[in-house]
Amino acid sequence: NNGTMLYEFARLIKRDTGRVWDPEERCIKGPYSKHRGTCLRRSRTCTVVINIPHDSSSTSTKIFLSYRNQQDVDTFVYEIGMQEVSLEQRAKLDRLRLTASEWKRLDLFANLLGYAGGAQHAFSASKKTTLHLAIPALESLHKAWSTRANSDKYAFFQAALKGAAEKVNEYYEKTNNTDAYIVVMLLDPRMKKLHLLKHWPEELQGEAMDCVEEIFKTRYLKLQSTGSGDSTGSVSAPKR
Repeated sequence: NNGTMLYEFARLIKRDTGRVWDPEERCIKGPYSKHRGTCLRRSRTCTVVINIPHDSSSTSTKIFLSYRNQQDVDTFVYEIGMQEVSLEQRAKLDRLRLTASEWKRLDLFANLLGYAGGAQHAFSASKKTTLHLAIPALESLHKAWSTRANSDKYAFFQAALKGAAEKVNEYYEKTNNTDAYIVVMLLDPRMKKLHLLKHWPEELQGEAMDCVEEIFKTRYLKLQSTGSGDSTGSVSAPKR
């Protein structure tokens, strides 16, 4: 998660440069001026703050990871290096600068995180129900990551993408444990059968409809025979 990432970043900064990066205040504190080209006495401290939202899938985080901040980050690393008296420490700081290929890789990584962000936001509504979006969100995320795992463009992330897709599929299979996901998806007036017709083969479409029809039939008969709404039928959802 984002907190773990910040503490790991702090550990690496201290290991490679000897500088202390505060993961709580999210800043590097050192004897440097915040104004370019101005060197202060060693007793003074400058704080350079990098704001990173707690929501690691947010647009601002992806922007931070993208090309749009490349120049600012490179300039920051260069300037703190130039203020370092020790050539050895300066060399360590210089090695923190990313190469062009590393920036490109970081941009690709931000794109991959965007798919996870979309799936997360589908489950994050505070004022409306989201259960009907569970299956579409998981299917969309799995497709995005599994197809890119076989793409030369994302070859560096292949192992991670395959592992991530397997984990998504693991959670997807758990939706077979209850018919609620199918029922609420078909009950949503904006969705109904649209997702099934577009993304599921005819055989699974038929199984889903049979499942829901049987549930309503069982429920209806229970209501007619007992006059009570306490009982529900038990029908297996279609296995996907």
